[in-house]
Amino acid sequence: MEYLNPKGSNIYVSFISIAEAQSIAFQNSWGEHKMQILVDFFKSVYVMNVSNSLLPTYIGIDAYSQCSHPEYQKYPFAKPRNMGKNDLWIAATASLLNLQLVTTDKDFDHLETSFLSLRRVPQTEIQKHFKN
Repeated sequence: MEYLNPKGSNIYVSFISIAEAQSIAFQNSWGEHKMQILVDFFKSVYVMNVSNSLLPTYIGIDAYSQCSHPEYQKYPFAKPRNMGKNDLWIAATASLLNLQLVTTDKDFDHLETSFLSLRRVPQTEIQKHFKN
């Protein structure tokens, strides 16, 4: 928690992120200790559920990613960026709530500055906190 949140701010997590993390843990047969770390982490955050209030932001991000948003004439990327549907919900949650999105991958990079603030952390740094 200290690594991810050195300032001790409230942490908000999309329900979609929780589902993805637990699915990965299940599929990789995480042991009891690693699973407990994950469960304890999710108990310490505010969980944001998917709701109708996210729809306009989801639609806007999807259209922007496909270079077909009516409010944009130019894009900082040359070709459409296909996003997974779960990533769209996660990005919509961060964008709507004006939260910094913390991620280990590059799937959200094209949204930085237009829709959200982004902080990418190396996956190896996260893994250090999940040793058996």
